[in-house]
Amino acid sequence: MMAMFRSFVSAAQLRQHQQQNGAAAAAPGESLESQFSCPICLEVYHKPVSIASCAHTFCVDCLQPCLQVTSPLCPLCRMPFDPKKVEKSSSVEKQLSSYKAPCRGCSKKVTLVKMRSHISSCTKVQEQMANCPKFMPVVPTSQPIPR
Repeated sequence: MMAMFRSFVSAAQLRQHQQQNGAAAAAPGESLESQFSCPICLEVYHKPVSIASCAHTFCVDCLQPCLQVTSPLCPLCRMPFDPKKVEKSSSVEKQLSSYKAPCRGCSKKVTLVKMRSHISSCTKVQEQMANCPKFMPVVPTSQPIPR
């Protein structure tokens, strides 16, 4: 869902962000939001946590299922990790509070930490979603259709 609402920022802003945070080079036109998106839910991080051994970051709720198994693996790189060495990512949370991006619907500048709640209440975004084509399976299936 969040992919639909990504906003683009200048390449200079991205380079500055990457230099400050040691991030890998971003593709031209990659959005600031995508730099701070959970690789599981594809939305801006909510309560980000990092796995110490591989340094991958996820939303705390997205990582929870991995923590329920005896020998957890990182959902991104599949490396085993110690669930006791998963820590709150304060640096990412600080950046979410400091960066702003325009809402894809109304163009209002919103801090990334508040983007999820803004999008859920933005009438322009709701209108855009109402105009999206409905999901149709390619072949008949017994699986429930996603909302």
